[in-house]
Amino acid sequence: MKTSLIKTHFNDNKYRFSLSSLSGSTILNSIAYTDEDAMKNAIAQLHGMQVGRGNFERKTNHAGQFLFHLKDANGQLLGYSLPYGSEAGMENGIKNLTNSLNALKKTYDQ
Repeated sequence: MKTSLIKTHFNDNKYRFSLSSLSGSTILNSIAYTDEDAMKNAIAQLHGMQVGRGNFERKTNHAGQFLFHLKDANGQLLGYSLPYGSEAGMENGIKNLTNSLNALKKTYDQ
């Protein structure tokens, strides 16, 4: 089974990561980190994260598109989704992200 994929990026003197779904689509982009260690710590949090409803903040942007933010157990923002055209699409994105994080956790636990 293909597992989730985390890619790291460095541009504009900022570190970021993105998380792909099990099918390979990007479903989460991280916030910008000023140093690589902070980004690596956030990625480590993802590997062991117990995902629950409280980790997601659902939003609607000014264009009426739906998106969500992922927060850690302390309520700190880790990343955000791309915009979705419908609320059902956003909920499906949350489900895909949850599945991807669970796959990361299984890989991490082994």
